[in-house]
Amino acid sequence: MDEVARELGVTAEPARYVGRVDPSVPAQIRQTAFAIAKPNAQHPGFRAFATSTGAALIAVTDVKKGDAPTSTQQQMADKRQLAAESAGIDANAYIEQLRATASVEKNPQVFEQ
Repeated sequence: MDEVARELGVTAEPARYVGRVDPSVPAQIRQTAFAIAKPNAQHPGFRAFATSTGAALIAVTDVKKGDAPTSTQQQMADKRQLAAESAGIDANAYIEQLRATASVEKNPQVFEQ
């Protein structure tokens, strides 16, 4: 992965475990990583996709079970946070699609003083 990144002139983050609500990883990356099927030693999971700032390639080589929320309140808070992140991703994708496909005409007279 590092060799490919160097050839492309991009950076690759070192492998590490990422939790579902890890704030150090963008929501779109986390959501995609957790949608990849559980890998085994011979077949890691890979996913390449477009992001709002370019593209990403994720390699999932191992899965580690996290601690289950201890209370119903914590479970509800986790669900709300995931729903909000998902809504944000959907809204950003919609806006990016609008920007890519919109036809805008400017009226220069509006800008004259």
